[in-house]
Amino acid sequence: MKLETDVARASQQTIAFSDEIQQVDIVVCEQVQRGLRSRSYTRGRFSAQRENGVHHFQFRVTEFLDRP
Repeated sequence: MKLETDVARASQQTIAFSDEIQQVDIVVCEQVQRGLRSRSYTRGRFSAQRENGVHHFQFRVTEFLDRP
């Protein structure tokens, strides 16, 4: 019975944490959308400061797929 209670509690905590992260993501997405409408924004694939890990990963995937 204790294991079931612990699992239920852990599940509830995980769901609550996920909800918290999603609420933060909503705010971030709204800010990004406002920034995209700014006249000072120049469109591009990645933000060099914020998305260098994503850029590197996609570069490596492309490099791998281009192998003979």
